[in-house]
Amino acid sequence: MSSVTESGFASMFDDRRKVLAWVHLVSALVLLFFIGVHYLERCCLELSVIEAFLVLLALFNWFQIRRGVALSAIENILMLGNLLLFSALFVFESLENTGIYWVAGYPFIAYFIYSANRAKYWCLLYIFELLVGGVVSSLEMYALPYSATQIYCLAAVVLSFSVLAHLYKSQI
Repeated sequence: MSSVTESGFASMFDDRRKVLAWVHLVSALVLLFFIGVHYLERCCLELSVIEAFLVLLALFNWFQIRRGVALSAIENILMLGNLLLFSALFVFESLENTGIYWVAGYPFIAYFIYSANRAKYWCLLYIFELLVGGVVSSLEMYALPYSATQIYCLAAVVLSFSVLAHLYKSQI
């Protein structure tokens, strides 16, 4: 009986490993696409540098997945990369200022990667970062591409999506 349970447990991690490998490859391709778009449009240098770094990080992680490195390490690196990207999307210039539209997806990525209990902390961290960004913008300490009002509204959207993602993931 234990061999069935152990094989089912191992199968679950093999499936998770395959999914995470695909997530990294698709992420690298999407980031390369946006680097190309930014290059053609001659904009968003800071964002493109971060995206290029994240392509290298995704490929590094992909190789680590293939080598059998613990998934917890892969997930932590992936989430730190997402935190960096989603932070850059509201801090730096983006094409036609569309970076802010992507930011609302952060909670769904956090809840895809982690359990509900861990994802909520990553979401709270990001919401706190958005609120700090709103304060920085309102005090004009740094010229963000978005107003404080836009950033505060975005924090509210991320909070509401975090709650929805948490409720969904908690029922599974």
